[in-house]
Amino acid sequence: MYEVKEETVAASDIGDRIGEVKTYPNDMTGNYYGNASNAYPKGTKYFEIINLPIETAIAVEVRANQWKKAEYVQEAPFHWMNVLIKLLPFLLIAISLGILVMMKRRKTMEK
Repeated sequence: MYEVKEETVAASDIGDRIGEVKTYPNDMTGNYYGNASNAYPKGTKYFEIINLPIETAIAVEVRANQWKKAEYVQEAPFHWMNVLIKLLPFLLIAISLGILVMMKRRKTMEK
């Protein structure tokens, strides 16, 4: 979890893009997962700050070519969707490979 500060980040200090807002916290529970923000719209981009580890701070693009520093506050609480998002590509590959193997076996048995 990061807390956006009033401190601006110069364009010369902006590094690689590392993500963007994709979800919002649940209005009723406050629970969230993934790249969520309660202050910025979906699509708001996050960037590395050159010579500063992302475990310390990142830059949030608040307007076109304007960034604010967001300091790391704490690890985000566990949410099962975070696990699913990380595992989904591997699950899809495993399922696809399983289907291909079954199709190949079926073809071999028909011969």
